[in-house]
Amino acid sequence: MTPVHNVLVVAQGTFVRQLRNKILYMLIIVCTCFVGVGSMYHILTLDSEVKLMRDLALAGISLMGMVVAIFIGSNEVGKELREGTVDALLSKPLGRDQFLLGKFVGTLWVALVNIAIIGVGFLVVMSFYEGKIWVDLARSVILNVFEVGVLVSVAIFFTTFLPEAVSAVVTFLVFLLGHGAHMLPMISEKADHMPTEVIAKGLYYLIPNFHHFNIRAAVGHELEVPWSYVGFTILYGLFYTGMVLSLASLIFRKREL
Repeated sequence: MTPVHNVLVVAQGTFVRQLRNKILYMLIIVCTCFVGVGSMYHILTLDSEVKLMRDLALAGISLMGMVVAIFIGSNEVGKELREGTVDALLSKPLGRDQFLLGKFVGTLWVALVNIAIIGVGFLVVMSFYEGKIWVDLARSVILNVFEVGVLVSVAIFFTTFLPEAVSAVVTFLVFLLGHGAHMLPMISEKADHMPTEVIAKGLYYLIPNFHHFNIRAAVGHELEVPWSYVGFTILYGLFYTGMVLSLASLIFRKREL
């Protein structure tokens, strides 16, 4: 079997197993309801229901991606290690790099399907409600997919040397810090103490800057987001994901199973 085939087999197994996860279906229903009851928002928002529909739907998509990335990404590798099934898998012609990459692809696959379900439903509802298709809504969904890719790689990285629960918590903290990373340079400049300045600068260059992927405010105010910005952000996401997966692979190769 070729390395690509091995990766796809692991990814498929991960995807099929997660299809039985009822929590994902509940999240899809909840996120879809945010959009489905949008026609009722005008009662509370003085005719600004369309903007609120966009905000809540995009927030729901982001929530779905975050949950899949953190909890499934942290659980998949950790569960295999805890139950000892990884030994049987790696005894076959399956390399450790291929195993990790397969888990990454499978988890991202689960996220993509769930985001696609919510995203397509969102675009259909908004096109029906407003009589047009918002291209910037699609841009926001695309960037969210690459944000999830970065977060999945971070979750897999931590789970190669941390227990599942700890990995999930640390990944969630990275998610929170990453969305505030754009403020770290300002904190560094205003810091009165050297340690605070060093930590702020270090975190800025170390953690992923998820603020780049968040264009919900622009979409909510109907501001056009250039495709050049989307392209550069995608390249940033691909680069960061590749770097983190490479580090995860390096650690996993040296780990005793």
